[in-house]
Amino acid sequence: MSAALQIQRIELNDSIAKEMTAAVEKTILTMFSARPKPEAWRVEGKNSVAGDVSGLIGFVQDRLEATMAVCFPRDLAIEMMSHLVRRPLTEVDGMVKSGVGELANVIFGVMKAKLNQSGFTFQATIPTVVVGNNHVLGAVTPAPTLIMPFELYGKRFHVLLTIIRE
Repeated sequence: MSAALQIQRIELNDSIAKEMTAAVEKTILTMFSARPKPEAWRVEGKNSVAGDVSGLIGFVQDRLEATMAVCFPRDLAIEMMSHLVRRPLTEVDGMVKSGVGELANVIFGVMKAKLNQSGFTFQATIPTVVVGNNHVLGAVTPAPTLIMPFELYGKRFHVLLTIIRE
């Protein structure tokens, strides 16, 4: 079976993990001139990853609902946005929140462009940013979540993809 056919089913498997990894790498390289190091991905029955600053995007098509989240520890979010604006930031302020939301939006856009080549026409929500020490994101409806850890600047962040089918 070709990669395009596997992706078209949107299963939480190696094909979608490769697309997500490529989207994260391209976005981080473009925005921060840095290359994140992907680590082994896994699928869990629910999310168990904690973050301090997370950007979320929901998207739908026909009988499929999904959420993508990018979860950062506080210090990494601040460091990344400091690189982006080329001045030191010291707290999770509006600049950091806006940057994390935009980062999630761009990662989703890169992934969506690739999936559109396979015939998808996702509609996305406005990015949402959640801030809180050690928060855990979770869907109201239990659903498997693809958890993808990455390392950047010696710190770990996660990209999560949860898919719910009707």
